[in-house]
Amino acid sequence: MLSRRTKNPGFIIMTAHKLESLDRRSKRTRMSLLHAFVELVLSEPYDTIQVRHIIDKADVGRSTFYEHFKSKDDLLAQSLDTPMQTLALACEGDKHADALQAILSHFWENRAFARQIFSGPAKDKVIAVLSNHISEIIKQHLNEYQANSILPIHMHANQIALAQLGLLIPWLTEVSGASLIQLTEALTISSNQLVKSCFVKK
Repeated sequence: MLSRRTKNPGFIIMTAHKLESLDRRSKRTRMSLLHAFVELVLSEPYDTIQVRHIIDKADVGRSTFYEHFKSKDDLLAQSLDTPMQTLALACEGDKHADALQAILSHFWENRAFARQIFSGPAKDKVIAVLSNHISEIIKQHLNEYQANSILPIHMHANQIALAQLGLLIPWLTEVSGASLIQLTEALTISSNQLVKSCFVKK
């Protein structure tokens, strides 16, 4: 059974709206796979988890798993997509501070899971998802300011994603001493400044 803290992980809550187009049975199957995945991440290193472990715990067939996800990494990426999209909004400054604070609260409430994902073997997968969303924000700013990026956009996005996790991980491991409000402010200011440093005028 999932613990009280992980019964409804923020990652799953935040992706639930994507299930609206699925029928009821497909929704149940998908959520069973997501919950099974979370349980395994809390008890096993990410790189040792295999698809067979997920389907055994979720009590579904292998073909059913592949109807919903291409792989274990795809399951992780899809479960993180909406939370990482929200975290990327820190690049816009304080315009989305409320949404950012809400997702940070979800991370904190589910920090046992978040710590495993953000600082363990799955970290590179997290950075890839977050970088994709940051790249889109950088592109929007380039168009808005009629500017060029100094380096390829994906390099700037990767730098910002790493910087964000550099603030988030110590907070989740309870060694930073920072409050939720302080972390939100630090993320918005630093991320926005890093985005602005990417540009040169045409």
